[in-house]
Amino acid sequence: MPHAPDQRAIGTHSAAEGSPVAMNEWLIALARTPVLLVACDFDGTIAAITGRPADAVPEPDAVAALHALAAMPHTGVAIISGRGLEDLRSRLGAAEGLRLIGSHGAETEPDSGLKLTPELLALRD
Repeated sequence: MPHAPDQRAIGTHSAAEGSPVAMNEWLIALARTPVLLVACDFDGTIAAITGRPADAVPEPDAVAALHALAAMPHTGVAIISGRGLEDLRSRLGAAEGLRLIGSHGAETEPDSGLKLTPELLALRD
């Protein structure tokens, strides 16, 4: 995705931060950014935190919203997780248009050529 000369970082925002006016101003600035990257975690963001990580299931509406964002011009979407890349793939199914990043950034999709050694895989698990 090419970077526009006036690209700037918008940062993050929580609905709990500031007033509704501040939120509105932030959304206006976000809508005007020429290139947007939406990045989110898997656990606790698009899937509820569970007592057992193996029980986590992504919320269909959250995944649909990410796909809709990814389809927008000049917008990239990444799901970043401490989970392994294969685990993310198995939970998200067809993740076309979404950039999957697993193992705290050590594994990326599409494959960047970086592979975890068996020793690092054992530490992750």
